[in-house]
Amino acid sequence: MGKANRASCNSSQSFKETMDSETCHLIRPTAQNKTELEQLCRRPLTARLSLATPVGRVLLEACPVGLHSLTMTDPESRRPCMRLKPGQLASRSAPAVAIADDQPNATLTGPARLALAWLAAYFAANSTTPLPPQPTLCATAAAPPGSFRRRVWRALASSVPPGAVVSYQQLAAMSGAGPGAARAVGSAMRANPVPLLVPCHRVVRSDGSAGRFAGGKADATKRWLLEHERVGFNCR
Repeated sequence: MGKANRASCNSSQSFKETMDSETCHLIRPTAQNKTELEQLCRRPLTARLSLATPVGRVLLEACPVGLHSLTMTDPESRRPCMRLKPGQLASRSAPAVAIADDQPNATLTGPARLALAWLAAYFAANSTTPLPPQPTLCATAAAPPGSFRRRVWRALASSVPPGAVVSYQQLAAMSGAGPGAARAVGSAMRANPVPLLVPCHRVVRSDGSAGRFAGGKADATKRWLLEHERVGFNCR
């Protein structure tokens, strides 16, 4: 995915076309109205899956309408990425992402199936591999329309492609706020319910260093993800 570069709202046309049709859909649910979504989400989740991935166990939760969350559940010291270089993924014969062995009878709803397919493609991808469509994020899991967090998530998802990074100050400006809103951007990153899909690991410090991830609990994982995307950070 090339040398690290700073993203702007003028990302490559091919990426913007992809994000306009896919990732923006992630943050813009398409059911008839929010009341319908909320009523559906009062029902039990139709998918609560533990996935085995190169960054360890990821808990996926989804309802019939959309994705609720992706949560990395393993302590960082136990994550496979600490033993596997990103470049080794494409040469492995086993799937990059799979439902954990302790859930052999798990069923997949539409949003969960899309999320599983996207994650598998993301971890197996090289720089020329197009990613499949992303699932919708359920409205009850997303920030309210027009809120600062939602603007930040949308700007990040639609304008910072794999292989690019953006500083907290830059992302604040891309979201319609001044550079003084960098701390608020950090808060939005910590509240992100779907890391990887909304790629908060691509937000770095103004000096170009990777910075923290998951409140400092997964800093090496962040560097690993950036190396996987060919940004140029070392895994360790």
